[in-house]
Amino acid sequence: DGYLYIDKGDLLVVSDLDPSTALPLVSGDFLMNMQLLRRDFYPRSAQPAGGKSLPLLTVFLFKNRESYIAGLRKIGISVAAEDENNRGAVRDGYYYGGKERNFILINYRDNYAQGLATYTHEMSHALMRREFPNAPAWINEGIATMVGHCRLVNGRLQYYYNGGLGNAKSALEAGSLPTVAEMLALTKR
Repeated sequence: DGYLYIDKGDLLVVSDLDPSTALPLVSGDFLMNMQLLRRDFYPRSAQPAGGKSLPLLTVFLFKNRESYIAGLRKIGISVAAEDENNRGAVRDGYYYGGKERNFILINYRDNYAQGLATYTHEMSHALMRREFPNAPAWINEGIATMVGHCRLVNGRLQYYYNGGLGNAKSALEAGSLPTVAEMLALTKR
């Protein structure tokens, strides 16, 4: 069917990228980022209690905007005409959390760093949904945005975005950022 299937246990990747691009991305950075996100933010997300032995996440990794839009439509996601050129709500990553499966779709765009950042952002949503299913949207999107602006440095996710996050950036640099559980304890729905 023209797709490459890469099964890494908790991570299943289906891609139309060339294997020489997809395999190192998945075998190296995708798995490492998943492990680091689990260690640093979502330590209980290894396997749902009594759950089936399904991958935590299936990633559909597309080589370009055209195949990405076709993939969204194939699974029943409505894509408006303005979205086809990345001007609407459908950007380069899409997370779906269902009853049985979680999956994300990524437009790789021939940009390794952007593809990895999109994956890390969307992976955070999958881990958040498993460990904290009732988390408010602001914390879910906030953490996903933060980790999407991290790089792998010496076995750690290091924040590199130089935008204005003020106290959160200072806390990251000082290593004093509260855990997700601590932040959620402060949240009122």
